[in-house]
Amino acid sequence: MTPASLFAAVALAVPTPMQLMEAHALVRCPDVPAAVAERDRAALVLVGTRLELIAPGELGYLPVEEWAFGDPDAATLLVLLRDLYAELRDAPPLSEGERLPPAAACYSAATFNGRVADHFRKRALWEPDRDVVLTAAAAECEAYQEFWQMAAAASSGYSVADRRRSLAYLRGVVGRDNWSAGRLPDFAPAHLFHAR
Repeated sequence: MTPASLFAAVALAVPTPMQLMEAHALVRCPDVPAAVAERDRAALVLVGTRLELIAPGELGYLPVEEWAFGDPDAATLLVLLRDLYAELRDAPPLSEGERLPPAAACYSAATFNGRVADHFRKRALWEPDRDVVLTAAAAECEAYQEFWQMAAAASSGYSVADRRRSLAYLRGVVGRDNWSAGRLPDFAPAHLFHAR
């Protein structure tokens, strides 16, 4: 490859400011008619990354009905980005995941609460006179387990969209005011371990 052809290839891969503005408008405004070409694909990927809808490296792993696993064409990518933007418009940004404990601690809390819930469910079978109380305690532990599973999902290893969905779920569970103040539930419902 000659230097001139290499420069031309790089110039085609880097979107212009005008392409970025058009791609941004197309993603954020689904009513705008979509006439995209393959040359707009790089701009769409960059806009999707900036809006925290996708990460460039995960495009080949996102299963969408229009294409089997692999990089989508520009028109399909635009449909995906518009859908994700509409769904995640109110979801917290990824930076809010920093308020969560490390993923390992979240996984440990989820596992612990799951085991305690199983223990309470077994006791409900052994102690039929207390099954209502023990079943309620198991349900509360399962709610803690679900919370910490979602916290683990929000802090590691999942797609950008899945992490933001998890953050939206967590914010909904604790409430916007508590979320803004950084008040999260304990790792386990300690009050259940007294006089049970």
